[in-house]
Amino acid sequence: MALEWFELDLLSSGNPRTHPLWMDDWTEFVIELQSTFSPHNPVVRGYGNGALHHQFYSGLPDHIKDKICCVGKPCNLDDLHYLAQ
Repeated sequence: MALEWFELDLLSSGNPRTHPLWMDDWTEFVIELQSTFSPHNPVVRGYGNGALHHQFYSGLPDHIKDKICCVGKPCNLDDLHYLAQ
């Protein structure tokens, strides 16, 4: 995904005066990466805790789900994550 984002600018052989600042400055490159691809937080991307809780639980192996059922499934994601460890 990052390659696709930067590829056109990296491969262009146009006028060096018109290329993006990040091509000549490491700090600008890092800023561009962070502003384009961060934060990597699914809650920020629109998924609520309920959806994340469901996805996390659904992805657990059956033997862990069996143990969780014996003690009761926590209602929040943090507690579920802790219990699954």
